[in-house]
Amino acid sequence: MKLRGVSIKLITLMFLLLILETIMPKITYWLYLVPSNILDRPWTIITAAFIHAGFIHWLFNSWGILIFGTEIERRMGSKFLLALFVAGAIAGSLGYVIYMSAIGEVGIGGLGASGALFALIGFVTIMFPSMMILWFWVPMPMLYAGIIWVLIELFSLGSNDLIANSAHLAGWILGASIAYIMRKNVVKTGYIDIEKYTKILWVIAGTLFLITLGIAPQHTNTAKTNPLNGWDLVSKGETGNITYEIYELQGNIIKVEHMPTVELRRVIRDRLYELTGNRKDEQISSVE
Repeated sequence: MKLRGVSIKLITLMFLLLILETIMPKITYWLYLVPSNILDRPWTIITAAFIHAGFIHWLFNSWGILIFGTEIERRMGSKFLLALFVAGAIAGSLGYVIYMSAIGEVGIGGLGASGALFALIGFVTIMFPSMMILWFWVPMPMLYAGIIWVLIELFSLGSNDLIANSAHLAGWILGASIAYIMRKNVVKTGYIDIEKYTKILWVIAGTLFLITLGIAPQHTNTAKTNPLNGWDLVSKGETGNITYEIYELQGNIIKVEHMPTVELRRVIRDRLYELTGNRKDEQISSVE
């Protein structure tokens, strides 16, 4: 089977899922990645890359896929691009789980194609370093732009803006690493076996998936730890830089806002404990 136009198909699939999320908000709960729930919903290691927190989130990731994905697809083929995208998505999930486990925030969820996108960026950075792009309207070789990107992500790691920098870094490292290996092979043999490296990427994807499962935090009883357990997600959206979700239970409504600081998020969590009567000092899930 020949795969053509994978970049456009990925963008289209993500847009259709965005519409579906708007119509059926509960689908987000089943598809986004929460480290503490991975053992219950292992498919979210992959599916989180295909859903987004809103139109702007989708637009930025889609624009990146359009720029870098189509270039990789043109030079390396559709099958290679698909393998790299999926491997990058899983690498991003792994990076996210490792980081959130390290800081003790395993109940906070993540979603979006950024990990996969940064795998594409990392690959282009090393494989096509002289490729010119407009980096914030400044013409620049991809090598410099890619390094600046990864440095920004590195120095932003641990900031309170709810951006999953750990997923971005993990995706970039995977893409750059496979590109480095392929370039070395070109120097040595003068030839790239794209089919071989496509298969290697699928093996890497499967391996990273199993590693993510292996290091996933042990499942806890959400009925005891999550004050919103049993509540139905009925709506979600965003206002400025604040995203929100609305939950309903037997006619009672709760609006959960996710603000760009850990401190404010904790205030919201404490307020939810008051509303639900659950005073346990536990973490609740949150969409980034």
